[in-house]
Amino acid sequence: MRRPRLILLCLLGSCGGGGAAGPIQPQAEFSALAISSDSVSVAVGEAVQLTVTPKDQDGTAMGGLPAAGWASEDSTIAGVVDGVVTGGAVGRTRVFASLTSDGTTHADTTIVLVTASAPGAPAHPVTTVGTTFAPATITVTQGDA
Repeated sequence: MRRPRLILLCLLGSCGGGGAAGPIQPQAEFSALAISSDSVSVAVGEAVQLTVTPKDQDGTAMGGLPAAGWASEDSTIAGVVDGVVTGGAVGRTRVFASLTSDGTTHADTTIVLVTASAPGAPAHPVTTVGTTFAPATITVTQGDA
């Protein structure tokens, strides 16, 4: 009658006893927000794209969070929509990004320096970040409809 006990002990010993396979990893927590550049320079009428990266407590980039909100300290100098900063007037201002996730808000700031348009540049250029037109240029003669 020793056999059943021996089999039972072997079965119990092979189940591993419920021990952990390794250390428990802490869950990532939204801990910071970083704009892609500490400062940018853009000419009047031109645009530059900024991005934000949410980071966890270890400084690792996080995904799956809501989109950041953007604001300009002085929108007459530089406006911002979805991270696209457009120079409006020569000067210096700040652009802010903020993101709230699970009741926690983090923000970052970048300095924007807007310079004069390059000589010969159109007085009122049209900027279209990420858009391609065909043909790239057209000629309009005065009086054409």
